[in-house]
Amino acid sequence: MLSMQPMENFLLKIMSSSRNNSWLALFLLFAGLLFLGSCNAQTPNQRNQSMNTEYDRVQAEGHLAPCPNTPNCVNSEQRLGKASIAPLQLYGSPEISWQNLQHAVQEEGGQIESVSDTFLYATFRSRIFRFVDDVTCSLDPENKMIHIRSASRIGYSDLGANRRRVEKIRSSYKSLFDMSEHGP
Repeated sequence: MLSMQPMENFLLKIMSSSRNNSWLALFLLFAGLLFLGSCNAQTPNQRNQSMNTEYDRVQAEGHLAPCPNTPNCVNSEQRLGKASIAPLQLYGSPEISWQNLQHAVQEEGGQIESVSDTFLYATFRSRIFRFVDDVTCSLDPENKMIHIRSASRIGYSDLGANRRRVEKIRSSYKSLFDMSEHGP
């Protein structure tokens, strides 16, 4: 269980200062938390609409959505910048690779929301605060790769969580082929 001692000490320190300043500081603290919590927040309908729009766009154009200018997204189709990450290589047939990707996403804790022959959409939830991150993948059999994008829905920085997630998916994905070649 998390300790509330640091927060209690902080609040006691504020309240022990002059009465007017403590209430003002407390008000500003809660107003700031409320403001930060509402930044980039989306309603469930907006999230579903944005994912449906991305699904339709990927089907029409064949590309994943670009990452925003915030450090909370990685995308293998972006070749430059901090959002760039390597795509997954196909091992064997595209169909087997696509199936193994789905297993790897689930092994790493992803919930597959929709999947077609060439597009996958999954969600991941953070352990403590249950923030939702979206992962989208696009199969590119002509170039023998799978493009992948992982992005936080809210907030500015993810402290590298989406990059680590893609690398864990990559590792699980590759290990499924290594196991099938060498046996269990």
